[in-house]
Amino acid sequence: MVTSGPPNLYRLTLQFNIANEISDSAHINFGIRKITSHRGSDASSPQLGGGGNFNLQVNGRDFLVRGADHSSDLLYRYDEGREAALIGYVKELGLHLLRWESTISNEHILDLADEDGVPVMLGWMYCNQWEKWKQ
Repeated sequence: MVTSGPPNLYRLTLQFNIANEISDSAHINFGIRKITSHRGSDASSPQLGGGGNFNLQVNGRDFLVRGADHSSDLLYRYDEGREAALIGYVKELGLHLLRWESTISNEHILDLADEDGVPVMLGWMYCNQWEKWKQ
C-alpha cells in the first residue's frame, strides 16, 4: 500500500460558557496538512491546455495521486458498514485518494478517511460545469 506516513489526527475539545455554565461543547478530530499544487512545464499535454501535468505536494512532499471516483448510494441510504468497506477497498487496491461525484450523505465516511489517512476531493455537483470552463 502507498502511504505518506501516519495521518496524525489531533483531538480538539471546545466548550462555550454562559454565566459560568457550559452552554455547548464539541469534540472533533482534526489534522494539519499543507497542500500545494502547480502545473508542470510539459507543453505536450493537450488535455491540460498545454500547461503540463498537475502536481500536488502534501507537507512539502510530492503526492502522486492514485485514486478513484465515488458516488453515494443513489437513494442516499446510509450504511456505516458499506462506508467502512469502501475505505478498506481503497487501501487494499493501493489507492490513496477518493473523489466524490455527488454530495456526501454523512460525515462518518469523512471521519473514516481521516483516520486511515485517505484524502478526499469533492467533485462538482453539476455535470455541465466543464462547458463554462473559460468563465
